[in-house]
Amino acid sequence: MGRIRKRRLTAVGVEVPNENAAARSMNQPNDISLQGATIVVAEDEASYVHHAVGELRRQISSTDGAQPEIAVRTVPRELGPGEFVLRVEHGRTIVAAGGDSMGTNYAVMQLRQLLTESESGLSIPADLNVHERPRYPTRGLYLHQHWRYNHPYATWSWSVEDWKRALDMVACMRINLVMIWPHMDMIAPPLSEAERKHLSDLRELIDYAHRARGLKIWLVEPANVLLDQPEVKRLPMEQRDYYAYAHMEGGGLKNPANPKARAALLANREELYRRVPNADGYGYIDSDPGGWIGSPSSEFVDLLAANRALLDRHHERPKEVELFHWALAGWGTGTPMENWRATMNGVVRQVRPPRAFLACFAPHIEITKELDHLPQTLLFPYGVIDGEPSLPLTALRFDQLQRAFQFMGNYEGMAGIIGNVQTFLIQLPNIFYTSRSCWGSIGDREALLSLARLLFPGNAELLADAWAQLHKTGSAAAHTIAERLDTISKEKKSSRLGTLAQWRFPTRSKSSPTWSRCCTSTPGRSRCAKARTLAWSNPSRASWPRCSIGKSGTDSSARTRQTRRSSTISSSTVRIVKP
Repeated sequence: MGRIRKRRLTAVGVEVPNENAAARSMNQPNDISLQGATIVVAEDEASYVHHAVGELRRQISSTDGAQPEIAVRTVPRELGPGEFVLRVEHGRTIVAAGGDSMGTNYAVMQLRQLLTESESGLSIPADLNVHERPRYPTRGLYLHQHWRYNHPYATWSWSVEDWKRALDMVACMRINLVMIWPHMDMIAPPLSEAERKHLSDLRELIDYAHRARGLKIWLVEPANVLLDQPEVKRLPMEQRDYYAYAHMEGGGLKNPANPKARAALLANREELYRRVPNADGYGYIDSDPGGWIGSPSSEFVDLLAANRALLDRHHERPKEVELFHWALAGWGTGTPMENWRATMNGVVRQVRPPRAFLACFAPHIEITKELDHLPQTLLFPYGVIDGEPSLPLTALRFDQLQRAFQFMGNYEGMAGIIGNVQTFLIQLPNIFYTSRSCWGSIGDREALLSLARLLFPGNAELLADAWAQLHKTGSAAAHTIAERLDTISKEKKSSRLGTLAQWRFPTRSKSSPTWSRCCTSTPGRSRCAKARTLAWSNPSRASWPRCSIGKSGTDSSARTRQTRRSSTISSSTVRIVKP
């Protein structure tokens, strides 16, 4: 195997050895083969970059048995945060450089994808020259857990491994923040063994997000909901019906002015901070499902300040962890505008930084602008990527998402955007469009093709055509394309997977015990072209349930309307280069 000469690299360098000239000549004249390439990695690089480079090493060596050496460096003096370049220099070196570790991570991921798209699976264009810079530093996704769809559609039906694969997919789409509602509001002290396991698994998941993918994880809860009734506490986690209790006075809802109720709320949150002290942010929504009639804005702010004190006491990184306010309908006794202004001003006055705001409406952003907090504010266009509650179906909502980004253009300096998703796997087109719009404008067809290549490069046009039918009237063309996809899946021909599809799940016919909650719904199946298109996106097609929703999911939605360093790389195959 060729060895790289001893010299300083300013990026991830994948250098093609001279011995590889014959192999290159067998490829297209304008391609460079990476077969037998040498890769160099810096010892002090971030764990998630080591993880991505390990995946690249395995991708190359799995084809021809080569054992490339691996190395990584970033170039913060040349590129900004998250920014990356991917290019060929001197006709034989592929440079993947990032302005920080996350940028370098994206460069390596992009290189992996370009390899999967090549005819040989081992080459890249000789004129490769990619340079991308994010428009917004924070690109977030809220994975909503409240609704009981069948596995794998509902996030609450996922196993820990399902969650990890979802985080892999999220990182591949260049999302860097994931928000989760961990349902601490359904866990009242003292904790049972199952409840402790629930939180232990959450802590493990957050460690994986940090170590393997460089993702930030935020946890969100209602400010004053705690299902501590004995009849709820006796139930297994998977049988605790959130919406049957969350809005009950004296049940789920707690009066923050009542000392006993306030103490119970804080004791509950302290258990969360003690057992899951590694999230990057913790926050509270100012309304549904929380709130209390007659409670002034100051009581909501006081709860946040008390939680900040608990975080300072228990968190692994108290000076770095953020406490955020999800501004929605508002909390207080005045008009909505009066309540929003009083609450948000109170948070800035009483809750020490770092703090952040999730802004759902234009007045929220105007207030954060007045408070000089736009850099700490994320636009949260709730219900655009995925309606809530809604059936596990999808539609292309690119026009609505584009309007959200146009609106953000009026507020220079915002931190970014976060979108909500109930049915992650079904909403991939909208999620992808949102993430890539954070890097620059992208056309509808370009977005669909780019996502399709991340899944199945060899059938990208057909898959993009299938998604495009969601924008059109009539069903004949959709069914025709769905039949073609069905035929391809049944042929079971070997087809190279894109980087996103390599983390598909589930990979088995039955779900294992889950981290969050088991899906106990009764299937009411509905066959449709959309579900068949999605089913094709996993070659293990039989493991995917059809588009369906159980009885319990229907009941829950009706009630709501009424109540309103990761992977260890062997030293025998990797040379670690000290800085």
